[in-house]
Order: sequence, then C-alpha cells, then structure tokens
Amino acid sequence: MRGRKIGEQLVRQAVEDARREGISIIPLCPFAKAQIERHAEWQDVLRK
Repeated sequence: MRGRKIGEQLVRQAVEDARREGISIIPLCPFAKAQIERHAEWQDVLRK
C-alpha cells in the first residue's frame, strides 16, 4: 500500500470529520501528526 497516499487520505478524512463535528484532535499517531504538520490548512483542528 506504500506510495498510494492511503494514509494521507485517512488523515484528511479525520480532519474533515473533526471540522464537521466542531471538535479538535490530538494526533497520537506519529504518521498523522507528521501529515498534519505538513499541511498548514489542516492545523485548525489541532487541540492547542
């Protein structure tokens, strides 16, 4: 599955779900955390 951007799609969906539900997230998964750090437009859902 490597290289097919499936992990990125999962993180994107989690971010979209968090926005829709009006909740913030704390990414415990190192992969998810790295993806969110790479995408500045996703950082609005992070719990500070």
